[in-house]
Amino acid sequence: MNKFGVVVPAYKDQIIQLYSEAHNLVMRNDYARALELLDRIAADVPGLALKTPQINYERALCLKSLGQIHEAEEAIRSCLNVRPDDPNCVRLLSEIRRIKEKGMYPSQKSVVKDVQGNKATTANRIAEKAQVNFRTAIIDLGLETVSIFSGSNGLNALEVGCMFKDNEGLSTYRIAHFIKEVEGQNRFISIEYEPEHIQSCKQILTTLDSGLLSKVKFLCGHSLEMLPKALDEMQSVDFALLDGGAGPECCLREFELVVQRLSENGLVVIDDLQDMAPTEAYPFPRPFGKGTLILPYLVIAEYLEVRDIQRAGNGRSCSQSEGVSDSELIAQSTSNELFQL
Repeated sequence: MNKFGVVVPAYKDQIIQLYSEAHNLVMRNDYARALELLDRIAADVPGLALKTPQINYERALCLKSLGQIHEAEEAIRSCLNVRPDDPNCVRLLSEIRRIKEKGMYPSQKSVVKDVQGNKATTANRIAEKAQVNFRTAIIDLGLETVSIFSGSNGLNALEVGCMFKDNEGLSTYRIAHFIKEVEGQNRFISIEYEPEHIQSCKQILTTLDSGLLSKVKFLCGHSLEMLPKALDEMQSVDFALLDGGAGPECCLREFELVVQRLSENGLVVIDDLQDMAPTEAYPFPRPFGKGTLILPYLVIAEYLEVRDIQRAGNGRSCSQSEGVSDSELIAQSTSNELFQL
């Protein structure tokens, strides 16, 4: 179907030709000329850009490349109003937000003036690491995605295991910074077992932006003791980062508690899903790291859901139709309410 079906027929061919030229210019990285044509389309047919997300998506690409960041964000948000779940739009918005954040460290700017230079070096090094990190990108993209669905009602964020080193993704900083920037009544609770880690986290936040300290509520204690308190306070969670204890059963229980309070479009990010070697604290294999029990839990929960749907359709399960009884694991899982996500 032609994406310009809303255009008055007399202008349709002309608009399609202009857009084709603009698109080819974008592909050749000639963003200035492409933007001229895209803006011309928007001016010639008022409202078309709002109804045709691809126009604003390519306008955002051009504006971002030309350094017009605020205009680029406005264009891509307009696109997301029409296609809220489009991964390309979400990714572009995340890139635009990261560009906006560059140079937005007021505390860093003041520290740079320090005549000793020691604090300036530390702030610059931490800020640089805060910008380029795969873990950081996952956190940013996750927050950006859930914020689109939460609207202006506010965003509840939670983490288990605060940052305490300046080379491990700066999770607490990234979440607090995001909470500060988005509209609404936002809340962020960070749970940490080690008091020294909380103190280190506060020092890093102070170095980067002391104003973020007021955006974080720290709870010190075991995650399984602190999580119910945090969840009762929030009622529902939109974004959760779980990076606490390394014992698989503890990780699974953390996940179970959070999922029970997860909002409709909420997201849980589990850190350290790689194979983790045995340690003195946990001298056993963990093939999926902190997800060693979480991943099987999700597989079984999905299977039970599919089986219920299948049974509702023909009155019997796949195993029953083959004359094979359920396994003991599935039978036990069926009686366990925790597997009903």
